[in-house]
Amino acid sequence: HEAENGPSEEAYTEDSLAQWTGLTRVGTTGGAATTNITLNSAYKSVGTIGTYQYQPTLGVSESWIKIIASYKAGQAVITPPVVGTAIFIQSIGAASAKTSGTILTFTVPVGGVPAGHTLITRVMHDYTSGGPTMSDVRGNTYTRDRTAANSGTTIRMSIFSCRVTTALQTGDIITVTASASVTARVAAMDEFANVLLPISIDAQNGLAGASAAPTLPITTATANDLLIGMVGVESDSADTYTEDTIHQWTSLTRIGTTGGASNTNVTVNGVYRAVGSTGTYTYAPTLGVSATWTEFLIAYKAS
Repeated sequence: HEAENGPSEEAYTEDSLAQWTGLTRVGTTGGAATTNITLNSAYKSVGTIGTYQYQPTLGVSESWIKIIASYKAGQAVITPPVVGTAIFIQSIGAASAKTSGTILTFTVPVGGVPAGHTLITRVMHDYTSGGPTMSDVRGNTYTRDRTAANSGTTIRMSIFSCRVTTALQTGDIITVTASASVTARVAAMDEFANVLLPISIDAQNGLAGASAAPTLPITTATANDLLIGMVGVESDSADTYTEDTIHQWTSLTRIGTTGGASNTNVTVNGVYRAVGSTGTYTYAPTLGVSATWTEFLIAYKAS
């Protein structure tokens, strides 16, 4: 393109001899010619390397600046991320309470859960010095893979995995038990297939903070993983929450308590992603208001 120190009504002849095609011309007008500026431009698509000239003609002699830029062309090549083999099956359910107690329960939905599938449970409640435990009526084992309190010791968050060895039937009860009586408590459970058995953790990370922008990376060492992310927030479930879709996460069930001051509540958010290559993955959702939070990322090896 070429910029000149002159009004837009002055004559201008495009360089058609060199096969340039003019683009929109824009300029100012009024007063002395030298108080105006006018921008002229053109484009040309070429299929060979070489030297190309841009030589338009101004109607009168003026001060000017000329720039030619060459941008590489061609069909865009987009390489999609490699997807892992782990599969989300269903949400088993979510539970919440805001009365003093220790228990939350899930009722297995119609169809049950077959042996060989994996259950991932996200739990959050008011602070206790120890972590919660889980059990079901069929005797399956639930492993607490990570638990942590925030730095202010006002909340505790935990994540459990369970390889279902004895199939769960419709209506079976699964129980979460806090280590001490608490008021606000929530839990959400999801079913996955193609998680490596026995369950093996490739990598994990955790962080606690107070802001509206929790952010956490995880670096995997195995090429085929199920990534689970969760953010537990000391706030009302009605508070705005924006999921991190930029990093290609898929949301899991969100569950929280409500009522009273916002910080008397707890809300747990979750995501998953099946990945087929090693790398560093980031989970960065956005909270509607600044609040106390705890964030986990766990990479379970897939099969």
